[in-house]
Amino acid sequence: MGFVKRNVRKRGLNAAWWRSLARDAAWRARYPPFESPVAATWVLPHNSSADVRVRWPEKYRWDPTRMWVETIRQGLAMKVPVSIEDVPQRHHGHVIFEVVFGDRTVEAVIDWRDTHDIEEEVAGVSPVLFKMQYRKDGYGRENVVPGGFTPGNPKLYRYLSALRRRRDTAPGEGVYGRFTPNSEVRAKAINALHRQSRFRYASGRLQPYTTYLNEVAGAAIGIDLPGRGDFCFRLVDYLAIGVCIVRPKGETRLHVPLVPEENVVYCRDDVSDLVDVCAELLADEPRRARIANGAGEYFDKYLAREQLASYYLATTAEHGARILTR
Repeated sequence: MGFVKRNVRKRGLNAAWWRSLARDAAWRARYPPFESPVAATWVLPHNSSADVRVRWPEKYRWDPTRMWVETIRQGLAMKVPVSIEDVPQRHHGHVIFEVVFGDRTVEAVIDWRDTHDIEEEVAGVSPVLFKMQYRKDGYGRENVVPGGFTPGNPKLYRYLSALRRRRDTAPGEGVYGRFTPNSEVRAKAINALHRQSRFRYASGRLQPYTTYLNEVAGAAIGIDLPGRGDFCFRLVDYLAIGVCIVRPKGETRLHVPLVPEENVVYCRDDVSDLVDVCAELLADEPRRARIANGAGEYFDKYLAREQLASYYLATTAEHGARILTR
């Protein structure tokens, strides 16, 4: 019997992957890659806007690093020339790249680790350190700045036009939130959502990426919960699609803080009111739609790969100029 059940599950998983591949092909054929419709939110200072290029590392100290930073590299390449070079990577959990402004080079560092802490030996020597899991009250260092966050997969930009069309043409239903219970908060939230009977909750095993995105685009609410860090990729995926997000406030902030009731809804950090908050939103379609629209607008203005890249370039230029004037 156990063998039969395992084979049924395997066939179901294989079928899900085939459906995901078919959806991937259809979206790619029908829709162009997404680009933000909003003009650049950050611009380079006039005295540093000419002859700017980026030297990006050919190799990382840990291969999976690519999924944290690839969309940043892609965004930079949409703004300035980017060359892949042998840029030494001296620190685990960090990516070092260089921005060349004419005859001067400024080193920038991305700390993508799922912790709030910074490594002092890195922060002490970096002209600018972009910290992704940035603590709300900062670090007392002017060179340590919020690093924003990235989506779960660079393929998001190939799918996003299709996902937004689905969101705009069909009313969202139910609450989405498939999670591995890898934290106490997640386990508590999953348990509460399973026990309630006030609304439909999409749970269960994790799905292929296109299936997951398609489910989010068809949901009325997307629940975002901390895992190893306060932020996870789901938050950016949700913002990109433009879904009404419910999440604990936590201790971390983006480079432009999210605004309650404008582009996110916060529940208590212990998620004790998560079910009530979701039920209230489901009963108030105008409020939910306004927050969902605000989420998409936030992404277009601040988190789309070319916008985040503009922020990185402008911030690096600012800190490079500060070093020169000391």
